[in-house]
Amino acid sequence: MKKIVLLLIIFVLLFTISCDQSTDPESESKEIQSENSYFGEIKEVGQIDKYSFVAPANQHIHFVCKEQIVDSRFNPKLILKVNGVLLGENVHFKEAVVADIEVIAGKKYEIEISTTDQPGKYEIRLYIDTDDLKLLTENQEYAGTISYLDDVDDLIFRTNSRGSYHVELKELIDNSAFNPILSIYNGTNFLGTDVHFKQAVIVNNIFEQNIDYSLIADNAPNSYQGQYIILVKKDNDDSLYVFNSPFVHNGTMDYAGDNDRIYFQPPLTGNYTFTLTEAVDNSSYNPVLEINKNGLLASANHFHECKIENIYLSNANFYQIVIKDEANDDSGGYKLSIVKQ
Repeated sequence: MKKIVLLLIIFVLLFTISCDQSTDPESESKEIQSENSYFGEIKEVGQIDKYSFVAPANQHIHFVCKEQIVDSRFNPKLILKVNGVLLGENVHFKEAVVADIEVIAGKKYEIEISTTDQPGKYEIRLYIDTDDLKLLTENQEYAGTISYLDDVDDLIFRTNSRGSYHVELKELIDNSAFNPILSIYNGTNFLGTDVHFKQAVIVNNIFEQNIDYSLIADNAPNSYQGQYIILVKKDNDDSLYVFNSPFVHNGTMDYAGDNDRIYFQPPLTGNYTFTLTEAVDNSSYNPVLEINKNGLLASANHFHECKIENIYLSNANFYQIVIKDEANDDSGGYKLSIVKQ
């Protein structure tokens, strides 16, 4: 008799647990997809609605929960986990965002929605950041968006030929609140950064063939969203090789800080004269000319035209000719001539 009673008690307990698991909304999660809106309601403080997302591909995702009814006074709280480990958390009076999460294909992400003070209806949506991992094309502008305060766009550049490249990041709309920050990485190797309220530029980057370079677009001081334009521009005046004289080259200082380097091997040993002139009279470009071989051999500068005259060079050597702006703070066109005396 005792065994029968004990078995009945065990059966009732198992039945109760089974019923609790099937009716407790906190024990269930609804699987959702990116780029679709889902609607729910927090009916009391302490309620937690659970969702899950299985990433279909390696992507960057913005997880967004906002009040369904404008000015409803519902303050959403959004928590994101993977395997129970917290990835991000945000609470805000209108819209809670966990931005720019790099999700891995096939991995399951757990989402919890709740409120800190007042029940209400909400909308949840997962946005794919199409700017992240975008492969850029040389000499072609790309327009992107920093969608949320913690959004950082990681764009990719790969070239088929080694060369010198300038990278420019600027605000799309003049005098907007977007202040560009640009950084460049080769894998984990940091190559450079620049920040400016209108236009950030990193000049004279030597990019190797078939290497993926990460161009990171961000906003300073991470307090505004905004739109930007990014451009990777090849510097066709940089890293030229010259073997003849007389030689004339018309080039351009594309940005402030740009240096054009020409490698000259004289056809004959002897004395040479180098002349560097601004392309447009009375422009803001003030030419600077340097000749290097295991250190500086000679230099000259002037606001209009500068010369290095009768310098003895051997046809067994390469010499580096460096063209700059005097203050290194302006761009402009120039003309370089090399003549054997």
